[in-house]
Amino acid sequence: MGLREAASCFVIFLLSVSGVRGNSCDRVNYIDRNICAFKGSSVDISCSYNSHYDPITKSWFVAEQLYRPRAVDLLKDPEFTHRVQVLEPERGRSTLRIMNLRLSDSAQYRFTFKSQWSEWKISFPGTTLTVTDPDVQVIWSPIGPTLTCHSSCLLSGRPYFVWYKNGTEIHGETSPTFRGFLHPENSYSCAYEHHHSSPVYALKVPLVQLSQPGDILKGSSVSLTCSSDANPPPAYAWYKKNQTLLNRAAQLVFSSILLSDSGEYYCTAENALGKTASKRVLINVKCAWKSAVTGTTTALLLVVILLAVFLWIRRNKSFTQQRECGERPEDRAQVNE
Repeated sequence: MGLREAASCFVIFLLSVSGVRGNSCDRVNYIDRNICAFKGSSVDISCSYNSHYDPITKSWFVAEQLYRPRAVDLLKDPEFTHRVQVLEPERGRSTLRIMNLRLSDSAQYRFTFKSQWSEWKISFPGTTLTVTDPDVQVIWSPIGPTLTCHSSCLLSGRPYFVWYKNGTEIHGETSPTFRGFLHPENSYSCAYEHHHSSPVYALKVPLVQLSQPGDILKGSSVSLTCSSDANPPPAYAWYKKNQTLLNRAAQLVFSSILLSDSGEYYCTAENALGKTASKRVLINVKCAWKSAVTGTTTALLLVVILLAVFLWIRRNKSFTQQRECGERPEDRAQVNE
């Protein structure tokens, strides 16, 4: 990109102090106004500067953003610790080098200096950096879904792409659009300039998690959560057996469940590569008093069983002691006579 210039001249008005002498102006020339780079790579942002007076301080800053409301010298910014260098290859030239780029590094970077009598302010425009990664976009066509490798940082000339299936390179696929057959059990990814995209793959069968397994009491809070491993991320929907759509979300919540809510439920997950449904989950809602009666009956039955076992053991123990002493029931009868 051609050289563009941002300049500021300070003119003497009455008591104001100027950085101008003759036709000289304080100025900063950015080599590039816009730079695109890949996540994980390094980038150099360079400028030349001129000041009639020798600068006392020179710094690089990020333009103010919502999450960064105050300008901080990048050499002192904790987000850039061990990731930035400021190089001075020659007098009047400065280069900001950012390493191990992150997507959050996308911003406008500005150079500033201050001399004894003038200052190049942070508010003047600088170089805009865009950090990106290749990504696979799923596009529907009349014959079904197709995959396109997209990048915001395409270099000049004919772009060369590499496609992968389950992590293995597919030889012969070098165009931005994948021309092979898409098998639902495989994952696909692409690379451009040795930078890889995240893989895309079809939906796995959704799993349903019930917050309260087993019997559920009327009036209690119950939630069903649907999840499926897929990329692009799926959209979820909930259904009740033989009924229409209940909810378009990953979670179905009953804040106070009713008896009529009993039944079988299932969810669906859908993305650009297809749609699949989960297994059905049974919800059985019971009244609280019926549950209490059932619990009491069970407890009483258990007590009766334990008592019967205890009496049986006691009786058998007594009979065993009599046999050990050699006493027979008819002997006892004779004694009583």
